[in-house]
Amino acid sequence: MNRGVRFQAFFTKRFPTFRSTNILLYYFLTIFMNGWFILPNWVFYFSRFISIPQIGIIDGLSKLVAVVLEVPSGAVSDLLGKKNTLIFGNISIVASCLVLMFASTFPLLLLGNIFMFIGFAFISGSKEAILYDSMIDMKKERHYDEVLGKVNSIATCVTICSIFIGGVLYGIHPKLTFFAWMMFGVIATTLLFFMKEPKSDSEHVSYATYISKLKTGVTSIFKQPVFTFILPVLFFPMLVHSYEGVIRQNTGAYFGFNGETFGYLLALIFIPTLFVTYNYKKIIDICKDHIEHVFMALYTIGFFLVYIFRSMSVGVVSFLFIYIAQELVKPYVVSLVNKNTQSKHRATALSTVSLFSEFPYIVLVMFGGSLIQVDRIKYLYVLLCGALLTYSVVRGLGAEIKVEKEQK
Repeated sequence: MNRGVRFQAFFTKRFPTFRSTNILLYYFLTIFMNGWFILPNWVFYFSRFISIPQIGIIDGLSKLVAVVLEVPSGAVSDLLGKKNTLIFGNISIVASCLVLMFASTFPLLLLGNIFMFIGFAFISGSKEAILYDSMIDMKKERHYDEVLGKVNSIATCVTICSIFIGGVLYGIHPKLTFFAWMMFGVIATTLLFFMKEPKSDSEHVSYATYISKLKTGVTSIFKQPVFTFILPVLFFPMLVHSYEGVIRQNTGAYFGFNGETFGYLLALIFIPTLFVTYNYKKIIDICKDHIEHVFMALYTIGFFLVYIFRSMSVGVVSFLFIYIAQELVKPYVVSLVNKNTQSKHRATALSTVSLFSEFPYIVLVMFGGSLIQVDRIKYLYVLLCGALLTYSVVRGLGAEIKVEKEQK
């Protein structure tokens, strides 16, 4: 057996392809669609040309465009096919990188960022769907979770590596991070041309269908108990999104990191958080009903450290606590939704939660420009601590009310 055959046997044993070109290409597509080289330093890059409040406006408007485009992107995917939709999304990413590499003014930076989020909107609705439909065509859909697990492990490893490399590239020249991401986008687009459009037909998504599903999702959430379901399911996703993007990188700058060193920090932080994600079931078994107290304590410490200290070493600890808490929050919220909504409403309910979770961040970065400045960002974390305290009080009162009702 020659080396090529041995490698193929080794690869297919760990990453099953079921002799499908689509599945094989999807593994490689995952690599080139998760090269987030710009993740730790795009704000540092933008701040070379415009102010932090202007960056907040750009990020807020771009996210708003992405939220609005979630509706037509589904319809386009049904009309033109998931393969073509993914090609369009990746081309938008490539166009975004081209614009941003040569942009130095607010309008061009805004244009490049909008291209980026257009790409995100069209990719998000079709990436997992083309994998699932490809497996349906082969009648192997029962193995979907197995393949998805392999795909997610690849995505996580590539993300960690690309974030670290992004720091190195930024140290050499800031534009190289966008160039690297652009090249990954070109390769991803090329790979897509060799994939086949799955024959399986999914439900047609129109505006009417989307609005109907959104109403169903909202209803399935808001008909649940307020204190034990609605409050945590809406509060924690909003909290997770409230410190991302501009805020995350400005917090890094507050602690003394730059576009290079912040890349190293995030890459290192994601390694222990990956361990937490992998062992989530064991953590739940140990903490049981106290898991919410655990990640709230981690969040409180992580946020409060931003306010009382300002050094790189403390910054490492703060980010570590916050991101460990985040990796406990995400499956906790998903589990709450899954356990408290009917099967036919679960996907829509989760999408509805995701939609609602974006708005506080959009409002904050667009209208709270002074608060997200590097020298004032510690006060934002005081507000986040206040939000956690308020949540704890309201949640506690809700628990007391529930006990009183049960006693009656």
